[in-house]
Order: sequence, then structure tokens, then C-alpha cells
Amino acid sequence: MPKGNRDQGTKIGLGPNLCPTACREHLKEEYEVKLGAHQLDSYTPSAEVRTVAQIISHTSYRHEGSQGDIALLRLNSPITFSRYIRPICLPAANASFPNGLQCTVTGWGHVAPSVSLQAPRQLQQLEVPLISRETCNCLYNIDAKPNEPHSIQQDMVCAGYVEGGKDACQGDSGGPLSCSVGGLWYLAGIVSWGDACGAPNRPGVYTMTSSYASWIHYHVAELQPRVVPQIQESQPDIHLCRNHLPFNSAPGQGLLGPIVLLPLALTLGLLYP
Repeated sequence: MPKGNRDQGTKIGLGPNLCPTACREHLKEEYEVKLGAHQLDSYTPSAEVRTVAQIISHTSYRHEGSQGDIALLRLNSPITFSRYIRPICLPAANASFPNGLQCTVTGWGHVAPSVSLQAPRQLQQLEVPLISRETCNCLYNIDAKPNEPHSIQQDMVCAGYVEGGKDACQGDSGGPLSCSVGGLWYLAGIVSWGDACGAPNRPGVYTMTSSYASWIHYHVAELQPRVVPQIQESQPDIHLCRNHLPFNSAPGQGLLGPIVLLPLALTLGLLYP
């Protein structure tokens, strides 16, 4: 997180921190990683703060909303796991999570559009179902503004509610989308972008971490991604969009890249220099 701008963090095994777009926009000296905190405005004895030694950006990142919206942070000193600082599993490259699976997004962001979380700013969590990329693309082209088309890229996953009302919001960017499968928690996604907070037909869009498992492993050889058990077959969910299309409306053609609304800063793991 940039110093003076407190964002949430999540850790994966012995790997480095993962940090999307915002990490590319600042020097490493402007960042610090805070782990083990629950209330941002209260002193937490279990919390630990580390500075950043290195930022490794993904080479495919080109602009806001493009693919490759992820980076790695190497910390200046190690962290010890505790009751309040625990790892989360990184899904393997071939991992898939079924549509409709209830996952959890956490953060200290706004509780409504332009409404900040009040002191003591306790960590918030929300259950959201996964939505397929096809259906998410369909939803984002309902009543889409001509100058703001959206496209859900291959390395993205969506989660949320067609009717809106529940979603990640400003300040949650970079936070974890965690899914429990077979008794283990997996980091399925990283809060990336969206169109408003909790708006109808606008689920949250997340960087899909399984798309970058090989890239992460390349930079962190000792981190072994885990194969996610296939608990159920993923069923088509395009009806979620078709049932909400207005009269004479259909998904748009010739889509451009999505608009990233928020700066991103996720902390996901540990790698000692």
C-alpha cells in the first residue's frame, strides 16, 4: 500500500506480495505492507509492518483494465505466521472454480458509493457468487455507455449479484477474493475494477490468480500452487444475463478494454530478499 493510504492485505504461502496496478505508479520506497491488522484505527499488537525491497510488474500490462493487472512485492524482511497472519493457497494454473460458488471478498473500503467506512474501520467481509466471463460480458453491455464499453479479459473473473446492492467498493481494490474448497481457502481473485459499487448488472471484476500461477512460480520457485479439487461441474449461467436484458437490448459488439476506477494495492505473501 502507498504510505498514508491504508489498504488490506492477504498472504500466500512463502511467495511475495501480489500487487496490481498501483504498484507500478509509485516508487517502492512509497509502499509499506501491513499484516495482521483488523481495525485500522486501533492499535493491534499482532500487526506487523514491512517495507518493500522490490516490485516485479507483469510485462503484459499496458493500460488501465488490460491483462496483466498484477505485480509482485518482495519484502525487506521476513514475517512469522501467527494466529492473525496466515497464508492462503494459490490455485494452480489449470484450476477452475464453478459458477455460483460462494466466495468471500474482504476489505476496508467504502460501505456505499462515496461513503467511507467509519472508525474504528473494522475489516468488512461479504459473500459473493462467482459469475462466468461470458455472462459478465453480457451484463456489462446492458445499458453500456457508447464511450465506456467494457470487456472481461481472459485473465479476469467476476463475482457479485445481478440485482446489485452488494459489492466491493472504492478502497477495496487489491483485496482478496477467497474461495473455500475441500476445507482449504484459495485465492481465486484480486479486486481489480468495476462500474460503480453494487450497481445492477455490474458485478465486481477480479484478476484471476490461476492465470498467473506459472508466472508467480517462475519468480518464486519455492512456492508451489495447489490443484483445486473439482467439487462440482460448472453449469452455464448465461440465463442470469438473458433474464435481465431490457427489451430490444443485446450485448454490444466491438468491445474495448474496461475502465479501471480504483488504485490497486494487494499484499499477498512473503519472500525474503
